[in-house]
Amino acid sequence: MIEGTAQAKLQEVLRPINEAVGFRPGLPTNFKEYLLRVFLPQRRKKWKDSTDTTTTERFNNHLLTAFEDFDLSQLTRTGLQQFLDEKAASGLSRSVVDHLRWDLNSIFKMAADDSLVKGNPAGSLVTPRGARRFKTATMAKEEVQLALSVLDLRERIVFSLAVVVGMRPGRRGL
Repeated sequence: MIEGTAQAKLQEVLRPINEAVGFRPGLPTNFKEYLLRVFLPQRRKKWKDSTDTTTTERFNNHLLTAFEDFDLSQLTRTGLQQFLDEKAASGLSRSVVDHLRWDLNSIFKMAADDSLVKGNPAGSLVTPRGARRFKTATMAKEEVQLALSVLDLRERIVFSLAVVVGMRPGRRGL
C-alpha cells in the first residue's frame, strides 16, 4: 500500500473516533488563523462597536504579535503566564493586563470547546502583582454640586447615575 492510500485509510478509520470526541478537522489550529477565522467572527455577533474596536486593537498589538506563529496546542499555562508577567513588567496598566488575561481565557475556552486543545491553559492565569495601577481621579463633593447646578434635569439625572453608581453612557439604557 502506498503512503497516500495508507493516509486515506487511516483517516477513514479515525473519522468515527474523532467525531465521537468532537474533533473538527476543518478548524484551524494556528493561533492567528483560529483567532481571525473562528473566535472573532463568533464574538463579534454580540459585541458593540466600541468593544470590537478596543478588543481588536488589543489583539493586534499584543496577542497576535506574540503568538501568531504558534499552534494552539503549543501554548501552555507557563508560557502564557510568562507573557502576562512580561506585559506587566513592560509598564502596561493592570487594566490592560487583566483584559489580556481575560482574552486568552476566552480564546482557549472556545478552542477547548472546539476540541482543538485539551483543557484551557489560560483558565488559571493571574494578573501579576507588579501590573501598574494608575491613580483614579475623583470629584470632590463641591465639584459634583457645581456640575449639578449648571445642568438641565435630564443631564443631571444621567450625571447623578454616573457619579453615584458608576454607570457609563455607553451602557445599555442610557
